[in-house]
Amino acid sequence: MAAPSTIDRISKEILIPDSQQVLVVAHRGLSGRSTGAWEKYPENSLAAFAHSIEIGVDMIEVDVRKTKDGHLILMHDSRVERTTDGKGAITNLAFAEIRNLRLKTGIGAKGATLTSYKVPTLEEALLLVKGKCLINLDKVGSLIPECCEVLRRTDTMRQVVFKAGYSAERCAADYGQIKPPVLFMPIITHKKDWQSRDKHGWAELEPYSRLLRPCAFELVFAAEDDPMAAPETTALIKKNGSRVWINTLWDTQAGGRCDEKAVHDPDANWGWVISRGANIIQTDEAERLLQYLRSRNLHW
Repeated sequence: MAAPSTIDRISKEILIPDSQQVLVVAHRGLSGRSTGAWEKYPENSLAAFAHSIEIGVDMIEVDVRKTKDGHLILMHDSRVERTTDGKGAITNLAFAEIRNLRLKTGIGAKGATLTSYKVPTLEEALLLVKGKCLINLDKVGSLIPECCEVLRRTDTMRQVVFKAGYSAERCAADYGQIKPPVLFMPIITHKKDWQSRDKHGWAELEPYSRLLRPCAFELVFAAEDDPMAAPETTALIKKNGSRVWINTLWDTQAGGRCDEKAVHDPDANWGWVISRGANIIQTDEAERLLQYLRSRNLHW
C-alpha cells in the first residue's frame, strides 16, 4: 500500500490544472463497494473517512445538513430513514435526537446492518481530515456562511472545496467574495439534451472560468458525444486554470462509463474518462481506482 497522501501535496496538486496526476475522491467518504468497505462502514461516517484516508484518497465528498436546533451534520438525504434506525426529517429533529441514532452500513436502506457509529458533525469531520486530505462539501445551499464559520474555527478553509450547480453569476455572488478565498467548483450537468442548449462546449463553461477562476469543473454528462466533455473542451478548461472532475458513480454521469463496469474493465471506463481529460475522479471504488492509477503511474 502506498503512503497516504498529505494535505500539502494534495493542496499543491489541485492547483496544477494540466497535471497528469489524477486525484481520487471518495463519494460520501466510502472507499469501495467491491472491496468490502460498504459492509464495514456507513456513508458520511468518521470511520469511512478514516479508512479512505488510510488507503490514500485525495478528497472526501460529504453532504451537509442542518438540524432543527442549528447544528451542521453530515447526511445525504433530507430524512434519516435510509441511513439510520430513526425516522423523520432532519429539519424536524434536534441534534441530540439525531446523535442517538445508529448509522447503517454502506448506503443503508433495507437489509443494511446497524452499526455503533453515530451521525457526525461537520466540525468533527473537518478535524478528522485536517492535515490529511481535502474535503468536498455537497448539499450546502444556503448554509455557506455557517459552513465558513466552522471552517474558520477549525482552520480548514483551504482544505475544503465548495461546489454548486447554478449560474456563473449566482456562483460568483455566493462564493466569489468569501474571505479568505475558498476553493470552488461549478457543477455542469447535462442529461441527453446538449443539442438543445444555446451554447456548447467551452462557450457554456467560459463565464464560470472568467468570473470565478474555479479549481475544477465537475462535468456530468449522459451522452458520450457531449461536446462539454470533448478533449478539445477539457483542454481549454485546463488552459484556463481549472482541473476536470468527472464522476464514475453510475453510467448516466460519464457517458455510460461507471464504477461497476470499471471494476471488470478499468481501461474502458476509468481509462476512457482520463482520455477525455479527467484529472479528478469521484468514485464509489476509490481503492480499486487508486490501484489502477498507480499501475499507470497516474497517482503517487
